[in-house]
Amino acid sequence: MDPNSSLCRNIPRVVPTREHQDALLGIWEYRGEMIRFLTEPDTGVLVAFSSEGYRINPIRVISGGSKMDNPPEKD
Repeated sequence: MDPNSSLCRNIPRVVPTREHQDALLGIWEYRGEMIRFLTEPDTGVLVAFSSEGYRINPIRVISGGSKMDNPPEKD
């Protein structure tokens, strides 16, 4: 689909509230992989990074993953 067509919408990114940040930031497990939730330093927008360093849609992780209460220690 052409991103410039009228069928595509540009969905705004929203800075989460402090309560949402506290609930979401940290390590998550998604499809057998560890995902790190952070906020962008300049904007405060929530981002998710895989253990290999690529970005993942945070909504997919939230809806299909689970937050790890006690993530494994790094070696």
